[in-house]
Amino acid sequence: MGLKAEILTQPGLFDLLEKGHQPDALYQTAVHSFLATPGVTGTEIESHLTDEISQAAEATEEGFTWFALVRRWLRREKHSVIDEETQMVELGAYWLTVPPASGASGHIDIDSKSAQNSAASFKFAGIGGGPEFTIEVYEGLSMPATTNKRIVLSAPGKIQTVAVTRGGERIATYPRLVSLDRNDLEWKPNAAQPPSPGVGVTPSETRRYDASDGDPITCTFKVAQGTSWEFGVDFKAEKLGIEVKSTARVSYESEVKFTYVLPGGGYYVAAHYSGIPARLWSLE
Repeated sequence: MGLKAEILTQPGLFDLLEKGHQPDALYQTAVHSFLATPGVTGTEIESHLTDEISQAAEATEEGFTWFALVRRWLRREKHSVIDEETQMVELGAYWLTVPPASGASGHIDIDSKSAQNSAASFKFAGIGGGPEFTIEVYEGLSMPATTNKRIVLSAPGKIQTVAVTRGGERIATYPRLVSLDRNDLEWKPNAAQPPSPGVGVTPSETRRYDASDGDPITCTFKVAQGTSWEFGVDFKAEKLGIEVKSTARVSYESEVKFTYVLPGGGYYVAAHYSGIPARLWSLE
């Protein structure tokens, strides 16, 4: 049984075309998401569409309608679905880090405020002209760990392989994520090292804990409701042999609490870096 959650979709590029004229802002967002798809980026598909946009912008001082532009571009190309598969797709993640000391542990707690208010919201742009997805999770999360974990939210996704022909010649193939199964959402902890801050980057906050007297210490970090993070979301288009990399924005609709147990006998440092949703631990 899946999590208590809802998946909302906003029409992607090809859905918009089927609906006819829609607000230009929707087309603009959908075009940019489509162009960012592996298998589209750096190919003739991208160059043809960006050339069309550039020529249309130069042709009129009053701008252009995105609907007419995309329809004109598609008349020169044919996008055909040639395969379809279902696989688990990562939608977002929390990092639960643990100090590198024997006996240390961590625990993450996310409370669900009510049946009507989500605990977290995950949003990422359309891939391959598919819809944009927003996942509202109405169920909390409570999980312990004794080693670093990446706790991943995933769901089965239907992925199409699309072939593009121009003048009867195939010029590229790309993946399109067309649906996610709300009924099979799940959290799964995986052993993983947290993101690196990079060479020369200094922490935005550092806290030190003295457990040298031999007694263990318990400490808590809270991440405020409304905090947002950008996550890299990866999956494999197996039939194409490529990795698809997208970006998800995760919003903490409820407060997220991290609790750590630090064994006695050492000095601990917890560093927080901008853009990394975890405390990075070290020993002094």
